[in-house]
Amino acid sequence: MGQADSGNLRCQLQAIDLNDLCRQAVAEVEATASRAHRLVLTTVDGSPSTLLDPKLVRQILRNLLTNAIKYSPAGGAVELAALHRDGAVVLRVRDEGIGIPPEDQAHLFDMFRRGTNVGNIQGSGLGLAITQRAVALHNGTITFESVPGEGTTFVVTLTDATRRDAPGPDVGLRCYVPQHLEAGWSRSDRPDRTCVSG
Repeated sequence: MGQADSGNLRCQLQAIDLNDLCRQAVAEVEATASRAHRLVLTTVDGSPSTLLDPKLVRQILRNLLTNAIKYSPAGGAVELAALHRDGAVVLRVRDEGIGIPPEDQAHLFDMFRRGTNVGNIQGSGLGLAITQRAVALHNGTITFESVPGEGTTFVVTLTDATRRDAPGPDVGLRCYVPQHLEAGWSRSDRPDRTCVSG
């Protein structure tokens, strides 16, 4: 991708209430999701203020929750849990969906790659790649466990910059959305930016 297809984005930290942000993300997803699915949110009362980029974290949550619903059967539950642990923010999204075949798991975060078991379920193959790069902007990690036919659990761990000994966000990432893709997205589906190092 050339410079003409790219824009710059820096991780803009703000003091946020994690519980409020999670509730907002769940409400946004519920507004567009089928009523056949149940979204369950678990948070910790009295959660301290956290330094994160709210726009990027909302993107992470929307992508994971939307995927969880998309690949789950009617009546399935999708759970989001949020907590602080060891100076980090931990977000866990669990579903009871189709799962990810073992042969697809190594390439799960590659752009334009989708699971071989998705059938006719629509998707671009960009959501998890975007999510991974949003996590990277926070010097975070994203891991998952999945069993085909039983479901998938994603765990996102983000550096809480309120910790004095925590590394700062990686503000040197260059971010882009290919123009030919951006033009095809509706405003509600369009990612903020896709981020690559370099």
